[in-house]
Amino acid sequence: GVIPAPAFWLRELRRICDEHGILLIFDEIQCGVGKSGYNFAFEEAGIVPDVLCLSKAIGGGLPMSLLVINKQHDTWKPGEHTGTFRGNQLAMVSGAKALEIIQRDNLVEHANVAGQYLRFGLESIQKRVNCIAEVRGKGLMLGVEIKNPNGELNKFGEPLADGQLTLAIQRAALE
Repeated sequence: GVIPAPAFWLRELRRICDEHGILLIFDEIQCGVGKSGYNFAFEEAGIVPDVLCLSKAIGGGLPMSLLVINKQHDTWKPGEHTGTFRGNQLAMVSGAKALEIIQRDNLVEHANVAGQYLRFGLESIQKRVNCIAEVRGKGLMLGVEIKNPNGELNKFGEPLADGQLTLAIQRAALE
């Protein structure tokens, strides 16, 4: 599930990495490009990673990934690192257009506002039912932790899976 790292924790991680000469690498394949209500989820902490991995939304629906490296750590000269599937022109055009539309239509801010609205709705449902343990996340990257209202556990001490519970939540969410 969606378990965002707290901003204070990310700042401390940045400090520790700097203190020990360790590269700070963030994987924003899921949460990058506005889904968190920020262009990149780490921005809330006011820090910058040394390496940033991006994919999914960056391609505008086509398979594309990017590795963004702080200039001081980039030791390759242009053209030195090649690969079979690098620079797919259609994916590059699609990605550039997606980023243009995201910026033009202010979709990052929209994700933030819509996420607050969705979170409010989910938390309202949580107050009416006893099967939602927690609503968490940022922007439109939200997670709902479901619990068995009867508290029954399987042989491993985990809550029992309940398909009826999931259907009830779906119905409540659509009301």
